[in-house]
Amino acid sequence: MSKLVKYDVGTNFDYKLFDIIKENDKDHRIKNVYGKLKNDGLQGGRSTSIIPELTMDQFADYVKACKENDLTFNYLINPLCMDQNELDPDKGKAMRDFIHNKHIKAVINPFQITGSEDMFSFDCMVSYSAMDSGDTNIVSYVNGNRTPAHGIHVSAVKAGLSMALTQYIQDTDCVPKNLKNLNLSGSNISNNVVAIVGVRHRDPLFNGQTKEAFKSEEVYEPMKREAKNIFSKWLHNNPNDAKKLVSMV
Repeated sequence: MSKLVKYDVGTNFDYKLFDIIKENDKDHRIKNVYGKLKNDGLQGGRSTSIIPELTMDQFADYVKACKENDLTFNYLINPLCMDQNELDPDKGKAMRDFIHNKHIKAVINPFQITGSEDMFSFDCMVSYSAMDSGDTNIVSYVNGNRTPAHGIHVSAVKAGLSMALTQYIQDTDCVPKNLKNLNLSGSNISNNVVAIVGVRHRDPLFNGQTKEAFKSEEVYEPMKREAKNIFSKWLHNNPNDAKKLVSMV
């Protein structure tokens, strides 16, 4: 009976894993490896500290290497961390849309914005597309419930992003001197934001009985501040991607 047992092995995208499996798995019981990207907006139950930063091309190369070593790569999503949102028709569809990128051509790889206060916490995944799509490429939640009309949490994130990009333009030499006097602003591409914005709040307030828009004002400043700080660091740490965004402004 034990010969029927097969195993899945977690990966941190180290290619040495293939050699270790070949050396130790003489009975070929390991058929699958599983893993996830560091910043994908989907809960997987793994500590991000052990997951390296990968571009989508690097990720694709690793999946290809798995196939070359007769292993199936399974993308890790942990429903226990999702409050069963993946089973809800609307929320599940939103997740699947983002998993498949909604056919959006992202200009940069997504990055994460998180924070916590006494009354609330937030977790966001952000990228930018080349198209001005308003807020149609943003999905937002409060306590696991969709907020179709978004609200103050989305406004805060977008404001923080715009402030960070504007400051980056002013502080660096990424814009030719003859364009400096145009007063370029990060808000020029605020409608290109692609994001999942989630908030956990002890006593949330909404507009109307349908709860389509979130309006608890105390979240605005902390979320805007954290979005600005994290995006500012990201811009300085990723100058090539930053140039792509500046060129869109």
